Amino acid sequence: MREALTGLIERAELAVTAARPVVEPGRLDGVAAMIADARVRLDYPDDILVVALAGGTGSGKSSLFNALTGTDAATVGATRPITGEPLAAVPSGRGMALSGLLDHLGIEARVESVGFQHCLIDLPDTDSIEIGHRHRVEALMPRLDVLVWVLDPEKYRDAALHHRYIRPLSGYSDQFVFVLNQVDRLDEVARGEVLDDLERALTEDGITDPKVGATASNPTTGPITGIEDLRAALGSLAGSRLLYSKLLTDLEHAASGMIDAIGPALGYRQSLAAVTEDAVPSIAEGDEEGAVRGLTHFFESTGDEVGGPLGEMLSRFAATLPATVHSISGALRDAPASRIRIGRRRGRKAPTADQEAAIRTMLDEAIRPVTEAVAGRARAAAAAAELSVAVRSGSNRPL
Repeated sequence: MREALTGLIERAELAVTAARPVVEPGRLDGVAAMIADARVRLDYPDDILVVALAGGTGSGKSSLFNALTGTDAATVGATRPITGEPLAAVPSGRGMALSGLLDHLGIEARVESVGFQHCLIDLPDTDSIEIGHRHRVEALMPRLDVLVWVLDPEKYRDAALHHRYIRPLSGYSDQFVFVLNQVDRLDEVARGEVLDDLERALTEDGITDPKVGATASNPTTGPITGIEDLRAALGSLAGSRLLYSKLLTDLEHAASGMIDAIGPALGYRQSLAAVTEDAVPSIAEGDEEGAVRGLTHFFESTGDEVGGPLGEMLSRFAATLPATVHSISGALRDAPASRIRIGRRRGRKAPTADQEAAIRTMLDEAIRPVTEAVAGRARAAAAAAELSVAVRSGSNRPL
């Protein structure tokens, strides 16, 4: 599967290169970054997942981080944002293997974990009053292998968490684990009710068959609970299968992003042929104004539909059409060898097939640069569509 993913990433990179000239500047930057991240991730071990703890202020992420990794590296606080920068706990002896990946993710703070086989990240709070903290989380989330959503009994249905994060990312539900922390604050009946309600909320978010656990990582009374179950659940995640599934989802989103940025098919050639067939006899009969009117309307409306650099090119070309048509007419008047004459004066025959063929050739030559640019758009759209089909085919293979 690694080899197949490498091929898909190469196809995605080529598709982005083909699409950039025909879409708005910057429109594909996010898609290109996603593809670049997929390539980088594939260069690092697939038996170690990069697992992150995500959640709001006071949910207990940092205490859960310490409990899972056997460290006290994360600072614990209950009522205000404590984690300003992400902190990574790397499995003993695997620091060098993941160093480059963590550098790429911009995660500088690192410790060695005890008894946890994956790389665990303690993220800043999703609802931090520090806007920079929230932006840091939002930039990192799509680039990580697994997200463990840490919720507490009071804010587990927080609308911002569900609507801003969980629901938009529901396409990655295979990479999600949900933990109701601080269950020591609930009696047995209330615990069951809250867990059931949490599952309902997640189903409403589009999470199919959510994986939900319960922990008390920093209890006010009694022992720490649920940590071994959570560690076992995370340890049982099939590293390569889960990672490859996540990267395929990334590439599927990249293909969709390219298709959206490029836009729908235009039917350009058929429409251009019809407009040209109307313009040729008009030019041959000396009706330059009529020919320009039809051609200008076509290229201006097509440019408006396409937008972006290509749309601007079409609009600029439309502005040159009066001069282009006048030049074609002049060239035909000045062609004594062919004795082509423009205009149907008294006693003169209608334009011949040879005359119209000459006009058509010159008109096609004038339009050729625009047609080639539109063909480039069609090739880019085809590359994105083919990538989408290939990714879906890969998603249906055993991982």
